[in-house]
Amino acid sequence: MLFWINAIWGVANLLPIFPLDGGQIARELARWKSPRRGDAIALQISFCVAIAIALLAIAKALSPSYRASNALGDIFPVLLFGMLAYQSYSLRKQILQYGAEEEAEDSRQRWEQNADWWKHDGR
Repeated sequence: MLFWINAIWGVANLLPIFPLDGGQIARELARWKSPRRGDAIALQISFCVAIAIALLAIAKALSPSYRASNALGDIFPVLLFGMLAYQSYSLRKQILQYGAEEEAEDSRQRWEQNADWWKHDGR
């Protein structure tokens, strides 16, 4: 039983849903292909996949043959993937409205810009 739990969670963790590991990989690939819109694209993919998984979990929970055997354990995947879908939707909306946070050279600390800053009297 533990083998199946670990195997299923390992596969679920690789789904392209942010902030799971697969979502992190999808975000990096999307940023690589489109640096300006990569985050929004990855979050859109994340939203669609999370909604699909939540709908599949609802369909499975409502099927007559499965409903008789389990009661409350079926709601966990619906809540988990529904929450992840909502999080992806809100983050994408925020990125589209305010723009992605880009790290500028000037936003770094002095010691990050120049490793020898202390040799120049802190300037």
